[in-house]
Amino acid sequence: MIALFDLDPKRVSLVTEAESTEDEARLAAESLREGEQVVIASSAGHVPRAMLTFAKEGLSPVAAPCDFHHPRPGSPRDETWKQWLPSSGGISSTHQFFCESLASLWQVLKPN
Repeated sequence: MIALFDLDPKRVSLVTEAESTEDEARLAAESLREGEQVVIASSAGHVPRAMLTFAKEGLSPVAAPCDFHHPRPGSPRDETWKQWLPSSGGISSTHQFFCESLASLWQVLKPN
């Protein structure tokens, strides 16, 4: 992501001690200096919930989704019929979707 966004590595801080997205947002809000920007580089399926979490901390992050599992339409790997075949990758995607859906539901229901 540093190379993709042409960022100065000296100005990039990675949050490594957090145990949750809420921890990451809180730590980022505490350490952000004026004029600095937060970039959320995470799985594309996780970015919407992460953006809401960071916004609740008063931040306006830039989304940098990655880890896409589906080919772009029209690309050589875009063979729709293969999406209907059972695969271990499909099971993994279903698991990830289920976990992210539960986490999003919890984000809405949990007390502040």
